[in-house]
Amino acid sequence: MYKILFILLLLVLHVNANESFKETRYIYAIDKKIEFQGSITFLEKSIDIVYTKPKEEKVTYLKEDENLQRKTFYMILQAIHSSNEALLNEYFEIKKIQTKEVLTPVGILRDYIREVEYKKEENILEFIKIQMQNDDWILIETLR
Repeated sequence: MYKILFILLLLVLHVNANESFKETRYIYAIDKKIEFQGSITFLEKSIDIVYTKPKEEKVTYLKEDENLQRKTFYMILQAIHSSNEALLNEYFEIKKIQTKEVLTPVGILRDYIREVEYKKEENILEFIKIQMQNDDWILIETLR
């Protein structure tokens, strides 16, 4: 009984734990990369991102966000973080290429996302890269 409670506690702590990351955004229109650092916390109905560099800022993505892009970003991050392949299969065609997963959007997501790729090692996310249709991209790498 205690072992089960301990395992459940570890799972809850892992889901709600802050994970440090480095984020690089490339903006094609001005040919510029911008780098950020911070931490991300996955909660039941939201994802909280606290940026510490280049300036302090907090961003929250909600499961029921009214903004379609923010809601989509929440869904992608949450599905990858929790390894929810059923949800990913609803919105993407999934291919494994070498050691990473490559997601090609289907439906309305194709209008602004070209591709998502990520790599998990032993259920820990190493990176996720979102390639937009306008040639912008976002690369998020976890820091250990």
